[in-house]
Amino acid sequence: MPDLYDIILNEHNTLIAGCVGSGKTTLESGLIYRLATTTTPKETVLYLVDPKQFELRHFCRLPHCNMYADTPEGALKVLDAVESLRAARSNWMKNHGLRRWTGNTIYLFIDELADLMTGPRPYVKEFTEKLAKIMQLGRALNIRVIACTQQPRREVTPARIQVNFTANVALHCRSAIESRQVLGTAGAENLPRYGECILSAAGEITRHDVIPVPDDLIDQLVSASQSVRLMA
Repeated sequence: MPDLYDIILNEHNTLIAGCVGSGKTTLESGLIYRLATTTTPKETVLYLVDPKQFELRHFCRLPHCNMYADTPEGALKVLDAVESLRAARSNWMKNHGLRRWTGNTIYLFIDELADLMTGPRPYVKEFTEKLAKIMQLGRALNIRVIACTQQPRREVTPARIQVNFTANVALHCRSAIESRQVLGTAGAENLPRYGECILSAAGEITRHDVIPVPDDLIDQLVSASQSVRLMA
């Protein structure tokens, strides 16, 4: 069976959902670790949105990370930066008669989507419009969104957002209803509390182990990256 991390990283936009303690951060950290250890900062650029202010903070020290935000206002600035890149790439391709971007890949990680989709109405409207545009128009431009949530409700993933996810990952869910909201089918409520997930991608539903990256390896990666930056 193909590697779970590789499948997700090659999808256009992915939703990762599950209840508290089901392993969302473990999976998210594994994805970033895979990118940081298999690609260069010229090949992969990270934009990190971390409303909980601690899940992704250590990764902002990686040379791959171009921008990090841990407030709602900062999240909008990140989306603006990614949208500017999207527009620039689109114009360049149009001027050169190209249909697909062949340069580096941008990954926008959003750690807890619910924290940004259930705030004041004007903010939510602006955030939703910007995120939906990036997800819809970034597919041919190597701009990929990976969003996590422990609240897979419709107000967190409204139709204009949900329709742009090409892959959905369900970790352990509280109920069959939550499983259906993520995957379109029940089943994730029967997963173990931690360590396994169900992936819906390319018209198939498959079950996978979520293999964690040890914290010491992540710490070593970040420390080594910081040392390189200081020497530079």
